Amino acid sequence: MAVAVPSAHESEEIRVGLEASEIAPMNDAFSAISQLTADLGYMMGHNPDGYGDQRDIIVRMMVEVASLIGSFSDFGTQWISPISFSAEAIRPN
Repeated sequence: MAVAVPSAHESEEIRVGLEASEIAPMNDAFSAISQLTADLGYMMGHNPDGYGDQRDIIVRMMVEVASLIGSFSDFGTQWISPISFSAEAIRPN
């Protein structure tokens, strides 16, 4: 499977003197966004400001939305992830 390498990754490889043999997404975009959405409750945090009940509702809603987004992952055809990539590189002799 061929994946377009983002220029940021290319420039980093050049800077450290490596040649990429393969850069591939670790998951599809739907799965990545689903995980971020599910984690919003943790990212939002807690504060004793009287909004705890509303935050609890938001956390439950984000988990449900994340589940819905994640259910679309079978339909992604390009396996382009906006977040996580796996890279294999070699150092030229």
